[in-house]
Amino acid sequence: MRNLKKSAKNIFMLMIAVIFWILIWYFYAHKVDSSIFLPTPKETLKTLFVLIKNKIFWKIVCTSFQRILKGFIIAVPAGIILAAISAFFVVIKVLIEPFMKLIKSVPVASFTILILLWINSENLSTVISFFMVLPVVYINVLQGFENVDTDMIEMAKVYKISFAKKIRFLYLPSVYPAFISACRIGIGLCFKSGIAAEVIGLPADSIGSELYKAKLYLMTEELFAWTIVIILMSVLFENICIYILNIISRRMKKVGVQGVKESQKDKAVQTDEINHGGKHYADESTKHYYVRVGNISKFYGGKCVLKDISFTVTAGEVFCVMGESGIGKTTLMKIIMGIVKQDLGQIVMESGKNKLTVVFQEDRLLKNVDIYTNLYFALHDDKNFNDKIPVIDLHLKQTQLEGLGRKKVKELSGGMCRRVAIIRAVIANPDILILDEPLNGLDDNTKDIMIEYIKMYCSDKIVIMVTHNIEDAKKMGAKIFRIDDI
Repeated sequence: MRNLKKSAKNIFMLMIAVIFWILIWYFYAHKVDSSIFLPTPKETLKTLFVLIKNKIFWKIVCTSFQRILKGFIIAVPAGIILAAISAFFVVIKVLIEPFMKLIKSVPVASFTILILLWINSENLSTVISFFMVLPVVYINVLQGFENVDTDMIEMAKVYKISFAKKIRFLYLPSVYPAFISACRIGIGLCFKSGIAAEVIGLPADSIGSELYKAKLYLMTEELFAWTIVIILMSVLFENICIYILNIISRRMKKVGVQGVKESQKDKAVQTDEINHGGKHYADESTKHYYVRVGNISKFYGGKCVLKDISFTVTAGEVFCVMGESGIGKTTLMKIIMGIVKQDLGQIVMESGKNKLTVVFQEDRLLKNVDIYTNLYFALHDDKNFNDKIPVIDLHLKQTQLEGLGRKKVKELSGGMCRRVAIIRAVIANPDILILDEPLNGLDDNTKDIMIEYIKMYCSDKIVIMVTHNIEDAKKMGAKIFRIDDI
């Protein structure tokens, strides 16, 4: 209802603006008092109605529209593909950029005359429309790719998120607004440049040739009438495109997490509690898993951040790395995660297929979707995600987030987001769990709840933790390893 009122208000404001400019036009046309220089709105509309009644008018409009539309339809996917390739391959971006700048810089008239030397006038407006729209789509979409949150890309890499999910949840939300903007600019540009190309090339049955005739014979009313036709074509096509794109966007945002009947939910929770007694028991197969850090050193700009760090963590052990701020604890965690390369030493891991999950210092959640979707994004085994909702609801209940599964992350408090980040790491059932200041922003009571939650589900895991709080480490039953003591 709110969107309907907003749309009605926007239409009303647009009508007011159109009426205002028509009145300005009417005033100056009467002041000039010469239809050769400036016809009145009435004279222009009268000429337009005369044109519409002529059968050849519709043939001309359809022919020009088809030619220009063809250039736009080819340019859009070409721009998207080139932008995507450039976003992932810097070499391609470097090679393409001068070409795009050249197209943007060359005047339309010069470009049109040059192209006309190579092709016939029938295809001229298609080619010109293509080249005018291509850089607009390319630049906007590339910027959308480059604006994707690097922290989220890093998180997706650590969690080994599938390429399809990264495109759907990370890249599309960033690229889509840029793409819409490109379409809005490109549609107007392709019609202006396409018609301009027709004025120069003068292909048969085209709006451009009709404009040229109107100018040649000083038929200003007809010139204005054809201009109105061009504007209406552009506005109509733009609104159709945006409408279609919005439909596609809404469908792509649907994750497919459906509701669960309360009876099914209660049954699933009761089953889990009966089978596990509310606890997660150690898996015998994980006992031989370990992480061995051997003589790790890291340098940044000649400065030693980490020097000869060595330790081994085995399954069922909580290992807490402590030290002063800036001493390199997070860098060490990133080396273990595989997103930063050490300069010296090696990391050896023995684990199963559910290798590693992380609670980062930042929450690194998808802000514009709900909790269920964030967990869906992080889980590998998500084919029957709807069936897992009751189990997820159990985890939410255990962390005092009961009933918030469909709540968008941006509507949650900082402490709630922190708990969701912890659930995301735990519910994936990893072999190795890295916790980088996991309890930041939580009050003492919530800290105790989350510590018990982690211990409940990760008693058989390799847990490597970073914290400044010695009490939190003790409650986790952690073995303390101080970097500054080395």
